[in-house]
Amino acid sequence: MILFFYGPNDFLLKRKLNDAKEKYREKSGNDFSLQELDLKNSYKFSDIELEVQTVPFLAIMRFVIFHNIFSLAKDDQAKFVSLMAHVSQTTVLCLVQVGEPDKRTKLYRELTGNKKSIQAQYFGKLDKSKRELFIFDEVESSGGKIDHDALVFLGEIFEDDFWSLSNTLKKLIFTGDHITKELILQDVKYLPRSDIFALTDFVARSQTLLAVREARNLISAGNHPLMILSILNYQFRTLSLIKENLSGHINSYAIARQTKLSPFQVNKNINYARNFSWQRIKDSYNKICILDDEAKTGKIEPEIGLLQLVAEISGFK
Repeated sequence: MILFFYGPNDFLLKRKLNDAKEKYREKSGNDFSLQELDLKNSYKFSDIELEVQTVPFLAIMRFVIFHNIFSLAKDDQAKFVSLMAHVSQTTVLCLVQVGEPDKRTKLYRELTGNKKSIQAQYFGKLDKSKRELFIFDEVESSGGKIDHDALVFLGEIFEDDFWSLSNTLKKLIFTGDHITKELILQDVKYLPRSDIFALTDFVARSQTLLAVREARNLISAGNHPLMILSILNYQFRTLSLIKENLSGHINSYAIARQTKLSPFQVNKNINYARNFSWQRIKDSYNKICILDDEAKTGKIEPEIGLLQLVAEISGFK
């Protein structure tokens, strides 16, 4: 049998490969006859032939994996096509190629030609609905629960970065809490490379140039503009909650109890809430909501819109 795993989604491809290896170990009881070769490194075609034709050792079947199969030289690809017809019946040959292989080659046509002896599986980028289904399945299979808006939010900010998304989901599920958008936003450790408090500080101090520069830095570091916008949205809603409960000499712990925010959130934002006027909070929040709608409906490019927004709300007095 020949398996062919290929495509640009290296996370799902690697997971499928690991599942296949684990099933082999379970059936054989060991991994003595599991072999892996990376053809991107130097190789001898005679070694490839040997791996394909060797009989199992202390196992019924052999599981042989060739990574980067399309790294074979052109002549060797032709020889490998012929070799595939002579794969031992006691060998499962798994061919792996991360990325898009050259579809013009005879090797690609042979591997994807719907032959019964070859099982090809493509791992491509997921669209929005499939990303959200992936997140839902990951959470549910781990015994967790997630709100729809949290699911959509995670899909938007991580896009095709499934490695970071998977790690973040593990952290969120580990808390044992029902995953909500607020839970994600209230602690920046769940978000990629975020220094949102620096941006908030520049906005609060009306330091427009520094605020815009910090927004650019966050984007350059790999943060999606819609993720930054969502955190700003949450920050201003947090400010409004704290502002509403500021009275006399009330302390931050009392405000935390009243607003159901964490003491950390209150302590981090209480001075901003004192310095921001109600009108500034209201105007900034309205602009954030308008940009959120325009960016998601394609009326404005998210990065341009975010930088314009930051310039405007940091200029408010």
